[in-house]
Amino acid sequence: MGQRISAAWVKNALAATSAVLGTESSSPNQRDRHLDMINTHGRLAWQVATGYGQRALVETTMGRYKSLIGPRLRARGFEAKQTEPAIGVAVLNRMLAIFSETALIAAQLI
Repeated sequence: MGQRISAAWVKNALAATSAVLGTESSSPNQRDRHLDMINTHGRLAWQVATGYGQRALVETTMGRYKSLIGPRLRARGFEAKQTEPAIGVAVLNRMLAIFSETALIAAQLI
């Protein structure tokens, strides 16, 4: 929760439990490597190694942004449309910093 919000796109490799390795004779592709890792080390280890949970964090952050700031832009001009989300992200980052500090203080008191 203490992570800062970034504008980066999140890409995750989704693998079904019934997925099978490719039959091509060339070197294994990304999907095959992910399936090998799941079969070798387990699904949780794969999720940690590939950052799979990042998608859930991004979706939660976007939900929080939309609930606090609103689902659409109110600005009319182009520059204002660029500034409005930047201000919203700055507000959310500040809120995350405050909540992180509060949680740290509360943890020290327990």
